[in-house]
Amino acid sequence: MGKLSKLFNRGVRESNTGTFGQTFLRKYRSFHNLLTENNHVLELMADMEEKATGQYLFDRAYIFRRVDEVTEGVLRIIQHLNELAPDKYRALYEVHEAIQRRVRESLTTTITIPVSDYVLPLSQLTGNMADVAGGKMAHLGELKNKLGIPTPDGFVVSTSAFKRFMDHNHIREKVNELLSGLDVQNLKEVIQASEKIQKMIADAEFPADVYESILRASNDLWNRLGEKRTVAVRSSAVSEDGKFSFAGQYATFLNVEPESVHQKYKEVLAAWTEHAKNFSADTRPEGLLLLPPHRNGPQAPEGRPIVGCDRTPSGAARGRSP
Repeated sequence: MGKLSKLFNRGVRESNTGTFGQTFLRKYRSFHNLLTENNHVLELMADMEEKATGQYLFDRAYIFRRVDEVTEGVLRIIQHLNELAPDKYRALYEVHEAIQRRVRESLTTTITIPVSDYVLPLSQLTGNMADVAGGKMAHLGELKNKLGIPTPDGFVVSTSAFKRFMDHNHIREKVNELLSGLDVQNLKEVIQASEKIQKMIADAEFPADVYESILRASNDLWNRLGEKRTVAVRSSAVSEDGKFSFAGQYATFLNVEPESVHQKYKEVLAAWTEHAKNFSADTRPEGLLLLPPHRNGPQAPEGRPIVGCDRTPSGAARGRSP
């Protein structure tokens, strides 16, 4: 490569006094810039591919930033191609714009939370109800109601109840205000913001209708069980146990006393920020999941119903195929 570069440079120096030399120099620089930009875009894509393996946590700001960088890099590649072969690749500008528009649309699509009862018993859930009950509980309902597999009794607090809780306390607006000036590269600031949002949610007031719905469902559960037992309170995010796995990222509370179910519900909602504290100072900032998404309304981590169940052992099961 070094010899080839010297050869190009020597040829340029010998010819740069004429029109041919100037053209050659211009095309050589365009070709060099094209290769440099291509390598840069490939590195960005490799970084995104690495994040998509599930080994890293990241926020929406990372996605938007990387998409912008790749989009701008590809545009520069097209410009360099047209410098090398004038007008031969002009059609790529239109293709680039169309792809950019489609990517933007996919990133800004909001998740619509369907209107539903605030609480649903497990006996009413099926696998296609992840938008109402979250992936974990929807799948559990499918096992119980479609396949007849024994499952612990319980209920789910729906995504509709979640939205009611968040709107009642204006939490989304408060979170947006808190994040607007946050430096995501500063781990200390991220942790402090995480703790503030946790406290904000844990201290929030229950809407009366949601509170009463959970209370009735809890009493119905204990009536079916014949006594007031301690329960498990767990997360069931909209995308959880679907295309994505959030193992270990959300809170689970075991042996919850009957009078503590409402408070533990709020602590489950607040717990998605807790794992920010588990990253050491040398963790790459772009690999950090930062709080709830705040650009486009309800997203998967915000639809976090819970389940209350009787005291039955639980665990993870794996099939032969991973």
